[in-house]
Amino acid sequence: MTTGVGKNRVGTHRRLEFTVGQKSIFNTNMNIKHYMQKAKLVDTIRAMGAKAGAEAHPDRETVEARLDALRQERRIAARKVSTTKKMAKRGASQEEIDKEMQEITESLSPATPSSHIQVTPLFTTFKITMTVRPPTRRRLDPPNLSPTLKALVDGLTDACWWDDDDYRHLVETSFRYGGLSGIPGEWRIILDVEEVDPSGYVTSN
Repeated sequence: MTTGVGKNRVGTHRRLEFTVGQKSIFNTNMNIKHYMQKAKLVDTIRAMGAKAGAEAHPDRETVEARLDALRQERRIAARKVSTTKKMAKRGASQEEIDKEMQEITESLSPATPSSHIQVTPLFTTFKITMTVRPPTRRRLDPPNLSPTLKALVDGLTDACWWDDDDYRHLVETSFRYGGLSGIPGEWRIILDVEEVDPSGYVTSN
């Protein structure tokens, strides 16, 4: 992973490069039948984006603390879903379920919630260009990797690169082919992020 550095102003540019194994690439042509398989793939790519984003953030220590809190909160949410299903299956009352949920929250919650860990974002209104470099010469439509881009962007959101990736912040995305990766079985994904003037975009409804 590499990154360019700049101040938070129009024209600011940062670049992240990822090496992604064939099994971790997510494209729109994939036939994923089970939602858990899809969720695992998305989580893997999102974690990759979060890790790279934290390493490249000027306030890395605080970002990593926030990521730790986020991971714990997600583990709690998963634990609650699993526990609720098991308790309902064996006929537990709603009161019993609610009590168990409260105990899980009290025993596992991070000392400081992720929402209380504040980090100054690197970008406010920005665009992203994704350059795709596959390992083979097979026919490729770069926009088909939009699910991979979305997961990486969500990871960078977790890493406080921006407050949100909605239409008010991420105003433009584009895809392009960058030639072969030069690494057998591995893709190279390059994200160029640039701060832009919001006046050139629709950022309100």
